[in-house]
Amino acid sequence: MNKLTLVARYALLSCLSFCMNAQQLFAQPGYDQYDTLQIGGIRQVIHVKGARNAPVILFLHGGPGSSRIKDAEKFTSELQQKFTVVQWDQRETGRTLQLNQTNKPITLSLMERDAYELVNSLLKRFHKDKLYLAGESWGTVLGFHMAAKHPELLHAYLAFSPVVDQVKSEQMALSAPKKKLFWFANAGHSLLVTEAAQVQDTIINQILQRR
Repeated sequence: MNKLTLVARYALLSCLSFCMNAQQLFAQPGYDQYDTLQIGGIRQVIHVKGARNAPVILFLHGGPGSSRIKDAEKFTSELQQKFTVVQWDQRETGRTLQLNQTNKPITLSLMERDAYELVNSLLKRFHKDKLYLAGESWGTVLGFHMAAKHPELLHAYLAFSPVVDQVKSEQMALSAPKKKLFWFANAGHSLLVTEAAQVQDTIINQILQRR
């Protein structure tokens, strides 16, 4: 191999290395930002993190009232490499609650309308026809509604710890043996209940305290 060939190969490798480094240097950074949107007549907060010009995935947290924004990094860090990941603090939750309270009864239909409005807002913002939707616990109730009523807006729906029969679940909890421990979550606050009979009392007390 003559010197001219070696020089040419070295020049080619140097050029390729420079191009790769330049691409990394000037690559557009990913998202990592909070935003406040007008959803359902109030200001609601989302957190966007992950790749740009990528598929969008929206997470619906549980509760109601259990914001996932603070610990989302634990379960979305790898997704952020390939997706634009959106976390949403629903009504009466986290940063949305800090901004404003809801001045109307919180109903399932109200929350479903919020979810639908948010999905459309995200599609418009990121210039997408569809997005991926993931729901956890209570969030799966909203997710199932979106999948059933508006499948044309979704690539896919992923349900984690899904709520499939809430009435039956509550009946089983209330009829369980005494001395069994229960975690009762309401509006983001967990209470440890030692007897099945206390579950119903706890629910009633929580409702009365909020009037």
